[in-house]
Amino acid sequence: MKCSKCGQDYSDKFDHCPDCKEPNPNFQQQSTNSTQLPPKQKKPITKKWWFWVIIVVLALAVIGGISQGSDKDNEKSSSNSSESSQTDSKTDSNSSNQQTDAPTEEPTTVPGIGSTVDDNGVKITFESLDQFTSDNEFLQPDEGKVFLKATFEINNTSNSEVNFSSLMSIDAYLDGYALDEDLTAISANEGQHLDGTVASGKKLKGSLCYQVDLDWKEIEFSFESQGLFSDDVVFTAKNNK
Repeated sequence: MKCSKCGQDYSDKFDHCPDCKEPNPNFQQQSTNSTQLPPKQKKPITKKWWFWVIIVVLALAVIGGISQGSDKDNEKSSSNSSESSQTDSKTDSNSSNQQTDAPTEEPTTVPGIGSTVDDNGVKITFESLDQFTSDNEFLQPDEGKVFLKATFEINNTSNSEVNFSSLMSIDAYLDGYALDEDLTAISANEGQHLDGTVASGKKLKGSLCYQVDLDWKEIEFSFESQGLFSDDVVFTAKNNK
């Protein structure tokens, strides 16, 4: 621009003439024009009244929906409980009728002396149960006790041989307590012990020997299956003396 006082050319960005220092009227006008009011700020949406009206309406709708759902659930629960009670009543009634109509089972008879059990082609016969003594003064039972021997016969009618061990295959119980064979009684016994291999079509006869109280009441012999039988075979005998 050109200075109005001295005629010097200078940029209108200066606030006065560089030569005569005459103020630049355009510069003051630009400054005045460049001064603007700050933009008007908008109110946040949370301060508007209609925003809270919408929030309240939505909250009431949600609460109403939950209340209706709870009422429906309670109705379903009551209905299910009623149906369950009726079903249980019918089940109890049917169960009672079945128990009334069911035939009474016969008591199971455990084989005793003289009985034979045939299982998987292996026949076991409980032949006898005897008290015995020995002429050898060193092979005598303890005071108040007696030697007892149980004699069994094993008849192998299967197609394969059978290996039989009294120690591994038989458990004995006297009056409910576990009973082991007695070495003195075994030594005093003059017969065959119940151990050995039985070929197909052959038999084995032997005895199991114990030392027991004179007043014993009942003895039990359990032949464990161990691949020979489909299930354990149990024999019992009572002291009739």
